[in-house]
Amino acid sequence: MKARLKQWLTTRVWCGPLAGMRYLDTAHGSSLLPKVAGTYELEIQTATFGHLRSARRRIVDLGAAEGYYAVGSLFMNPAIRSVAYESTAEARAACLELAKRNHVADRLVLKGHCSVADLRQELAPNDVDLLIVDIEGGELEVLDPHQIPALAGVPIIVELHDVFIPGLKEQLRHRFEPTHSIREFPASERTVQDLKAGWLRWTAALSAPFADRLLNERRPPGMSWYLMEPSRT
Repeated sequence: MKARLKQWLTTRVWCGPLAGMRYLDTAHGSSLLPKVAGTYELEIQTATFGHLRSARRRIVDLGAAEGYYAVGSLFMNPAIRSVAYESTAEARAACLELAKRNHVADRLVLKGHCSVADLRQELAPNDVDLLIVDIEGGELEVLDPHQIPALAGVPIIVELHDVFIPGLKEQLRHRFEPTHSIREFPASERTVQDLKAGWLRWTAALSAPFADRLLNERRPPGMSWYLMEPSRT
């Protein structure tokens, strides 16, 4: 019964900016149910999806996993293309499957590990509307304006992994303060009130274990994101 319930729940995203998108029954490197419940990374939803809606050219996603953003951006915005970098072959296969399920595979480019040289080349055409970065501490290596000057003109949303590299957050702020305005979004706890669908709120309120699976993203304490907007373009 639990397996069937999970399979039914994950056939689509039920709420939030990606409501209606077909989904998978597994996630890579993150919790699945918050994605289909529409509460995943709620702290940065307005900023992220605001950029994705207004994009007109390309988005680049480093650490794309199964494609929540890389494919989701194509689902919600038919005007753009996306480039998804993902080191894990299994996750890349899932990302392609998600794109096929939502009939957007023709606008998705899938690649493996992203090096500094790869990102420099990716940004060279000056047509990237948003750079999304979630690479478990690797952000300190690739987000280097000295090696990639084009970063100065790109909006960036980056998940910060000080838990792996102490002081990473301060180093990135120091690097980008000359060219970007920077806003930090600390991770916060979820409640059933964050669920937008009444039936999900009602179901979650009846079962604490189900509510936990639906809302808990299993993040280490103290995690946060930066939204870095170019001060000049």
